[in-house]
Amino acid sequence: TMTWARKPNFERRSDSDQIKRPSQALKKGDVILVKLIAEDFQWSKVKAAKKGIELPDAKPFLALELDQEPLVEGSLLSIDQQTEDVLAMVGGYSFARNEFNRSIQAARQTGSAFKAIVYAAALDKGYSPSTPIIDAPIIYKQAGADEEGQGDEKIWKPSNHGREFNGEITMRNALVKSLNIPAVKIVEDIGVPFATEFAQRLGVFSKLNPDFTLVLGSSSLTLYEMTKVFSQFGRMGLRTRPKMIKKVIDRSGKTLVEDVSLDSRFLDETKKIDDQFEEKRKAYEARTDAEKEADKKQNSFFFENPEQLIRPQTAFVITSMLKGVVEDPHGTGGGAASLGRELAAKTGTTNGYVDAWFLGYTPNIATGVWVGFDKEKTLGKSEVGGKAALPIWLDYMKQAHTNLPILTFPMPAGVNMVKVDADSGKIATSASKRVINQAYIEGTEPTAAESRSEETTDHLKQDIDE
Repeated sequence: TMTWARKPNFERRSDSDQIKRPSQALKKGDVILVKLIAEDFQWSKVKAAKKGIELPDAKPFLALELDQEPLVEGSLLSIDQQTEDVLAMVGGYSFARNEFNRSIQAARQTGSAFKAIVYAAALDKGYSPSTPIIDAPIIYKQAGADEEGQGDEKIWKPSNHGREFNGEITMRNALVKSLNIPAVKIVEDIGVPFATEFAQRLGVFSKLNPDFTLVLGSSSLTLYEMTKVFSQFGRMGLRTRPKMIKKVIDRSGKTLVEDVSLDSRFLDETKKIDDQFEEKRKAYEARTDAEKEADKKQNSFFFENPEQLIRPQTAFVITSMLKGVVEDPHGTGGGAASLGRELAAKTGTTNGYVDAWFLGYTPNIATGVWVGFDKEKTLGKSEVGGKAALPIWLDYMKQAHTNLPILTFPMPAGVNMVKVDADSGKIATSASKRVINQAYIEGTEPTAAESRSEETTDHLKQDIDE
């Protein structure tokens, strides 16, 4: 006998083409793929819930459900934030079917997940979560030439996912809602080279597009790179070296290898970037105190500890903003809140719903998930990161956090927590409809009147026609 896993609603468009009876999908003699329902499956409860339907006794039958091999692929990478151990690495649905490891070998466009990197870079340029940005239509014109060599202008008009505009919005809320236009204006202001170097500091070695589309995730990166970046945000800017092998010992007790990092898979790529920044760091350390102070104003400072990739203050504030992606009622990652832990995350979706990403971290574990087809094609309308990738992330993280201690992100010196109006980003008053506790790098927090950042970014308010 067969019963529905869930009763279909044929009035809903998404269910309009579902089968109405088993005979439409199965016939005698078909070879089908099934899986055994969990051993603790209680048949008596099913019979009680299916009143009026004649069901057999459990003993002579197996409780099975139809299964299928999906065409869509996915990958997952998970890192322990304390030990840097790789807790899980899933390269696809089946290694036997395809030995391609998508977690480290597949480079895919990241969509809005890359915004987190650019927003963090902007914090190092004096931005704050309360910095106001105008979310309104904008057109960029780029000079070019047609096939006959005649002058031509290429037009790019970025738009938000919902085709709506919010007017003036804070930097924090623009990230929470994953708005495209404010993100483009930010990368235009801080500069693509600065944003690129910031990403490389965090270990991104894939080629990055040298234009404003960078912030929208037009570049193709591996899940390995993206998960490391988010892990390092959660580790307050300290480098993450994901460990695949703790130790190999021969039968005599001699250690053959120890602490083998996943980075060893990318030695050429990572060494090139490390050498580049090591040269800059040494040059920086050789400068006078006055020269170092001047460098800090240009945000080109480095650290005595080469493992400290970005400022702890920057990492903590971007983490605070990414917490809003999950906690805020307008956040794109609200579905992850049921984890019941302090967490920060970002969704990512590419044009045409081709790639879906969800990257998130708690103080315990950082995990990234990608979903898509090997050959680029749409996952289907509205298959965004928060819908296609987030559920996988959540199911895994719930299991991975079993019996782990409840931790909070450590707040470094030089950060202030301020209760602000959730909409305006200004200091909260009794008239505020919603109040949030937001982190600010010391000196960038809002005042009772206006935030300092508002005065330094008026050029972002220029009208489109100017």
